[in-house]
Amino acid sequence: MIIRKALSYFFSLAIFLSPHVGARAENVSEEFIVLRIHQAGGDITVEAPRAFIAEMSKEPTGVTVPIGYFKGSPVRMSADRLIRILRDLPGGGKESLLFTRQTDQGPMAFFARAVSRSVPRRGHPCFLIEFHLSRRGASPTDVSLPLLGTATLGKTLLSAAGIQTDSDIGPLLDRGVECAERLGSGPILKASASDATATVAVR
Repeated sequence: MIIRKALSYFFSLAIFLSPHVGARAENVSEEFIVLRIHQAGGDITVEAPRAFIAEMSKEPTGVTVPIGYFKGSPVRMSADRLIRILRDLPGGGKESLLFTRQTDQGPMAFFARAVSRSVPRRGHPCFLIEFHLSRRGASPTDVSLPLLGTATLGKTLLSAAGIQTDSDIGPLLDRGVECAERLGSGPILKASASDATATVAVR
């Protein structure tokens, strides 16, 4: 449960909503990074465009995210370090082990691979950020907010979706919104677990 909340916090936009583009939009090949977190409670996958990750890596946020406890002490992970590792991931589609972290629930292993996806060509300007959450046994949640200034928008988006965020995660969320708007219309983030899927897109 802790790691699922942490991933919602970390990737902020905690997460693939199909972009609302015209049916005639030209599709192009775009590279995505797929992060897989293997843990005792089940795997979680998070995927995002490499270009988005590259934008995120340009300015450090100083944010660390909680991923569990070990011997009674909280375990946190540097978001900036993980973003840099994902940015530099080789292409080719082969999954690689990035690193492991020990928790009271057992080791947590982080794997990643690069894949190509066919998506509509991105465009500008973007006016909305959209969040979709599907959970087993619950009604889907859809939230759409205008991109009118990015200050606290990430936290506002997740709060509107009923997701409580770590108090220190704000800079990462706001940076993510800025980079999503800069990247252009289309899918930004998808996070999947055995019982839930969350997506973020801008349009």
